[in-house]
Parts: sequence; C-alpha cells; structure tokens
Amino acid sequence: MILSHLEKEILMRCEIAEGLLTERALGQLPESKLQELEEHLSCCPHCTRRDREIREALEQFGQWDEPEPPARMVESTIQALRAERDRES
Repeated sequence: MILSHLEKEILMRCEIAEGLLTERALGQLPESKLQELEEHLSCCPHCTRRDREIREALEQFGQWDEPEPPARMVESTIQALRAERDRES
C-alpha cells in the first residue's frame, strides 16, 4: 500500500495526537499543545474516538475505591520508619 504525502502527514499527526490524549484527559497537557490537539480532534474521527475511549477508561478507574492498607501494615511501617530515623540520629 502506497500512502500519499497527505496521508502520511495525517498519520503522523495522529501518532502525535494519540500521545497527547492521556495527558489531556489527566489535565496535564500544556496550553501550548492543547489548542493544536483540539484542532486535530475537530477533523479526525479516529483520534476523537480514542479520546473518548481514554476518558471513559480514566473515569472508570476513578470510580474504583482505593483499598485501605491493613492497620497492622500501617503500624509496622511507621515503626520501621521511626527505627530508621533513630539509627540516623
């Protein structure tokens, strides 16, 4: 399959855009890249679909409760840290 110059350019933009989607979903994408990504998303159904999938996945992860460590583990960790601090003093 031979790709035209335009098709290669679009694919390259998609590769770059997909690399930025997670950063955007996490609110970590710099403003300078955000506008460029949004412009790409406005005309690329593939990346728009990936953006939606990433956002949905992150939303589901956010709904999981983080398990509380057992109290015994917390206490033993605190004791170990105190012992280490005392050795260094």
